[in-house]
Amino acid sequence: MSLNSHYAANRYSPSLASTLSEIRRYFVYLKCERKLARQTVTIALCGIKFFIETTLKRDFSLTGVPVPKRRKHLPVILSRHEVLVILGKFRALRFRACLKLIYACGLRLGEACRLAPTDIDSARGVVIIRNAKGGTDRQVPLPPAMLPLLREFWKKAPQQEMAFSGAELRASLWLALRAAHPSQCHSEGFQART
Repeated sequence: MSLNSHYAANRYSPSLASTLSEIRRYFVYLKCERKLARQTVTIALCGIKFFIETTLKRDFSLTGVPVPKRRKHLPVILSRHEVLVILGKFRALRFRACLKLIYACGLRLGEACRLAPTDIDSARGVVIIRNAKGGTDRQVPLPPAMLPLLREFWKKAPQQEMAFSGAELRASLWLALRAAHPSQCHSEGFQART
């Protein structure tokens, strides 16, 4: 019996105890028999939780419901040579400056694309990251070796409000990664080596 048919048959007074038992069986079915991905099962779980709490106005606890765990993947760590090969693929000054800044400061691509000229404080040797992951601001050290490249970039592009363009940079980075490592480059990025 599906959850739909259960609520159709017990439209006016569904028993929550039998419903929770059926929900448990339903999620075991989704995970074990249908072998659905974690994200798909989570979406189904959120939909059922919303239905019970909002529509039926009843308390809903996940106790006993097999909640799929998030898989932990090893991070991709490139060798020094791989980084130099990737950086060497970029001839345009703004791409080289952006990628070297990302690598030197440990920035995310989106953080680098949102940088403004005022966010780079060469006097104190820091880069101010505004609205970083989690909506927080943070500061990261700026290696002194980065200053000449950044100054050269600002001299050639002083009128830009934002330092680097996101969409164009992402596309160029993807092409460079594919050219540097075609065997390891997939649609979602580099394949992790363990």
